[in-house]
Amino acid sequence: MTSSFADIMRWQPRHVREYLDWSVTEHNVQGIDVTSLPELTGRQLYSLTAEDLAKMIGNFDVANAIKAHIEYLRRGKS
Repeated sequence: MTSSFADIMRWQPRHVREYLDWSVTEHNVQGIDVTSLPELTGRQLYSLTAEDLAKMIGNFDVANAIKAHIEYLRRGKS
């Protein structure tokens, strides 16, 4: 992720994919194919609940970690 896209609300679907790819690698999760997820903008990703995200990726713990990190990124921009 580049610092020029630190504001999640400005992310395009390719930025969301890059972020989710990074998150899956960061959390050492096997079996999640980020390319199979629906295309989302950063605003859409931010609006998902942890439960919604867990349904999409199939892992509640990772979804919670991603959601917490997304909140951290957003707070940094407000």
